[in-house]
Amino acid sequence: MRFIRVFLKKPIFTSMVFTALTVLGIVSLLRLPYDLLPDVTIPEITVVTNFPGASPEVVEREITRRVEEGVYGVKGVMDVRSVSTEGQSLITVYFHRESDMKSALLHLRERMDEVFWSFPEGSERPNLLTRGPSSKPIMGIWVKGDRELVKGVVSRRLEQIEGVGEARLLGMEAREIRINVDPLVLDGFGINPEEIVRTLRSYNITTPSGEVREGSYTFPLRFISKTQNIEEVGMIPLKEGVYRLKDIAHIEEGEEERTSSVFFNGKKGYFIQIFREWKTNSVRVSRKVRGLIGKLEKDYPELNLVVTFDDAEFITESIKEILFALFLGGILAFIALFLFTGNRRIPFILSLSMPLSIIPAFFLFYIGGISINTMSLAGMALGIGMLVDSSIVVLENIIKRGDPVKGATEVGIAVTTGILTTIAVFFPVIYVHGLAGTMLKPLSFSVIATLLLSLFVAFSLLPLLSRGIKGVGDTRFNRKLKEGYKGFLDWIYGNKRSVYLYSTLFLLTGLFTFFILKKEALPPTTAELIIEYELPFNSSIAETEKIGKRLSDYFISTNASVLLSVGEIDPFEGSHTGRGELRIKRYRGNPKLDRLFSDYRNISYSKKEYNPVLSVFSSLGRVYLRAYYNTDNEGEKILTVMNERLKDAIFSFTERIPVVNVIPRERVLAEAGVTTEEILSRIRMFTGGQKVLDVERGEERISIVLKHKGDIEDLKNLKVKGVPLSFLTDVRMEDTKRAIVRFNGKRCIEANLPYRGRLKLPHFPFKIEIGGEVEEYIKAQRSAFFAFGIAIFLVFLILASFYESFLLPFLIMVAVPFATAGFLVSLLLTGTSLNTISLIGLVVLVGIVVNDSIVLIDRAEGLRREGIIFPGRKAAEARLRPIVMTTITTVVGVIPFSIGNTLHSPIGRGLIGGLILSTFITLVLIPMIYDRIFS
Repeated sequence: MRFIRVFLKKPIFTSMVFTALTVLGIVSLLRLPYDLLPDVTIPEITVVTNFPGASPEVVEREITRRVEEGVYGVKGVMDVRSVSTEGQSLITVYFHRESDMKSALLHLRERMDEVFWSFPEGSERPNLLTRGPSSKPIMGIWVKGDRELVKGVVSRRLEQIEGVGEARLLGMEAREIRINVDPLVLDGFGINPEEIVRTLRSYNITTPSGEVREGSYTFPLRFISKTQNIEEVGMIPLKEGVYRLKDIAHIEEGEEERTSSVFFNGKKGYFIQIFREWKTNSVRVSRKVRGLIGKLEKDYPELNLVVTFDDAEFITESIKEILFALFLGGILAFIALFLFTGNRRIPFILSLSMPLSIIPAFFLFYIGGISINTMSLAGMALGIGMLVDSSIVVLENIIKRGDPVKGATEVGIAVTTGILTTIAVFFPVIYVHGLAGTMLKPLSFSVIATLLLSLFVAFSLLPLLSRGIKGVGDTRFNRKLKEGYKGFLDWIYGNKRSVYLYSTLFLLTGLFTFFILKKEALPPTTAELIIEYELPFNSSIAETEKIGKRLSDYFISTNASVLLSVGEIDPFEGSHTGRGELRIKRYRGNPKLDRLFSDYRNISYSKKEYNPVLSVFSSLGRVYLRAYYNTDNEGEKILTVMNERLKDAIFSFTERIPVVNVIPRERVLAEAGVTTEEILSRIRMFTGGQKVLDVERGEERISIVLKHKGDIEDLKNLKVKGVPLSFLTDVRMEDTKRAIVRFNGKRCIEANLPYRGRLKLPHFPFKIEIGGEVEEYIKAQRSAFFAFGIAIFLVFLILASFYESFLLPFLIMVAVPFATAGFLVSLLLTGTSLNTISLIGLVVLVGIVVNDSIVLIDRAEGLRREGIIFPGRKAAEARLRPIVMTTITTVVGVIPFSIGNTLHSPIGRGLIGGLILSTFITLVLIPMIYDRIFS
């Protein structure tokens, strides 16, 4: 290692190199984007097509199937899920994570333009949204103030912010001019609704009418007729001016019939949900939104804006927690070094390895396009103890030999091999795809970058700083450790059979815990409580509000913050006026929902814990089961069987809803001279109102609607050309499907149920497809074990290459299964589940535990060549201090990382158990096996 001499002879050059790396790291850190997690969401595009008045069956046949056929030709499509409801087709297209979404969006838009020409008359053009059912708002803003100011200024300004995909305004209905008519009054005046519609449209015309000349100038001529307010509409003449519209109808202006409302802490207002664009930074978007809110509050003091939730706050806190764990782990590792050295200078020299390995790593992050997130920082926090491992071994040997070059060169192969084996563990991550791969790659890059830099520090700066150190000295702790270990070795070598037996029993016990550990996709972490309730389909919004207000009052009385959303809030969830949601913050406790809802009948309710970390997984905490069918009868039978055998299951869109079907009597219509168009026009006027036209008033668009309200009996008595509707048609009350769900082109019954670590499904006489968290967990588990296997293979290759032996690598890797057993036992003792995050820790562990074995075997090989008896035991005694030091620094460095109910804590908890057991095996079992084979 001649390059060591270069750094020793040129101290100014060495200091400048590390100064440059540190400055580049700091500059890169200030410019790096940061977010909560790597982007693990599955890219999706939603195609929404409206077909007013069409039943779910007609929507499926005429719209959904045609859109699906167009979708399948787009590159990168993974799955397609569709929901055909009354008057609407909603199709979610899921893409592979590696897909180019800009290209996919353009291609999909082209395909939808082609498909649109095959749609039936009355359907609307497909609308493409770059978000879908799994897209969640990153911020919520409650607003109280002038309606036009909120709609025209606040909402628009928010949507113009870079990175904001949509600023969805809730609780505000469009304005309309309602012409309320009574059919009996119309019949008395001899006026039919169609005449009113024609007259209104004739008085609202804006059309070019040629040109007019004046002198040498030519001017375009336009004919403009507008009725923009109640007075103008009321003065429209009917029956050749005999009557005015206001004489036969009640005309008023107001908001459309309410379909949604929002309350914050009991106060009604408007609510704006902020959705971020694909692959944009939540924290940056949040800062820009909050900056705009501050400006709006200054410019419009009459507005009251409150940020009710903000995922960026949680992201920032999570990153602060990891940075604190990183800092505290470094301090603890620094303190641990004092236990082993009598020279105060040594811990300071060793501690330099941490910042000089971490700070320049941010420069590599910038080059590699890695963001600052919980996983990349977790890699640093995990490696905080490992960063001094190389320096400890090198410095220990330099002091022992009294020569920086000789001391560093002597352990060069062992230290380099240890680092390369750790890197080899993380390298296979490039072959891992899906959720596990996305989560692992930033962590792996972080560990590899910091370890390579720590290796560079150990062989460049450390020999320079170690010059002049005369001796390490012995601390009391060090002496006690040596004496205790020597006595323990005497007992071990005298009771070899017992050691082998106990080691085997513990290994089997540890591995058995795999079968009893709770298994889930991600560890549970709590931030907010969400309670959802649902009344029968399309129940009165006033009744839904009444229940929500009562619940809100209860939680507000406990000093909690409550956001109540009622009605048609989320189109992807099939919301309706009978649904309500409470989003509760700062509530401590477990609400007894059975007691809260005990006074209500025909109501369903549920509660869930919301966390921004976990919200990126749409299927988290649920198992999705799909059973496919061809006919309605087959679907009903499948639903019945699944209902009976899955007690906790929630079925998507399978409930039947009451509808009123009006079926024309063809012969009667022919005799009465009535057309179906006339009946349909009269029914629309009676129900939701017949929209006549839209007029523009400034920037606002207002609808003019012809309305008449009544019950079913009034509907039957409605007359068309003097003939009651009950005589012209058959009016029936029937139950029908709420929606038809399809997955990848097949009709299916879709159910989801909670996943509690084990899935025991009853036998079904039909095929069941499993998805959701179980599917994601199984993929993650397979990916982690795949990486685990490849890592062990690469470690073996490296060790065999360095030692020119097939036997020594097996001996070095004896610690791996024991470390795995300790890892699993540690999870069990701490009540931690085996999940995607803890499996990442298992992969990390493989790279760490072989380092101590390498250091031990490397020394034993040197002693064996010198002819020393029991070289394994002598090597263990000689390497006791560096091995224990590296283990303790790694363990204490990980302890802050393991505390609390955070996303990354399972990694640290498992690592502590695995490291402690593997170190014990390295210092006890491996020397004994080595001497048995080679001594």
